Amino acid sequence: MVKTLNIRELSSEVDDEVISSTKEVGFHFGEVVGESDSYYAVKFENSTQNAVKSISCLVMPRVGDYAACLSDGKRLFISEVLERTPDHEKIEIQSDRPFQMSAPEISVMGAEQLVLTSREGELNFHELSLRALKLEATAENATTAIKSLTHVGKVIKTTISDMLLRAATSLRIIDGADHQRAEETHIIAEKFLSVRGELTSVAAKKDVKIDGKRVHIG
Repeated sequence: MVKTLNIRELSSEVDDEVISSTKEVGFHFGEVVGESDSYYAVKFENSTQNAVKSISCLVMPRVGDYAACLSDGKRLFISEVLERTPDHEKIEIQSDRPFQMSAPEISVMGAEQLVLTSREGELNFHELSLRALKLEATAENATTAIKSLTHVGKVIKTTISDMLLRAATSLRIIDGADHQRAEETHIIAEKFLSVRGELTSVAAKKDVKIDGKRVHIG
């Protein structure tokens, strides 16, 4: 004897025998009128039956949806969501199992907004090109390992409280003027310090101190 449960009776403990279908093998079309956990009540022309979402149906059914259901003679599956009222703003695509897409080319476009959210993330590219009119990156802890970096830009502005830079060799070339401004500046060279220029000026409001074991001028 097959028993069709009211949607209120459904729970996560319902077994396959209880949600068995009286529909003939094939496709049937009806309206989703209730949902509980992973079970849905679908209203057909002459009856209301309980169904489960098939794995291939990634769009989450909602109450009011017009859906296509497939029966294997024993159970009833929602295979596709065919039509939805405009009450639901977003269409949710969800899978309880790991989901993987594979293709020679994949394009994802959000005309107004694109949001990627995950507890952990990983991006692997042989080549990566990133273009943005405005880019903002926020991280509590960040580690970068770059073998070679080339930056071409018009303006760079950085505001930081502390900065530590370690490099084996550093070469800094400025084509135009270079201005540095600080409350205090300390330059320490363990072996050799050279300051050269066609015209060199050292000025201080109070004192200028030159101290060394030997001092050569001229």
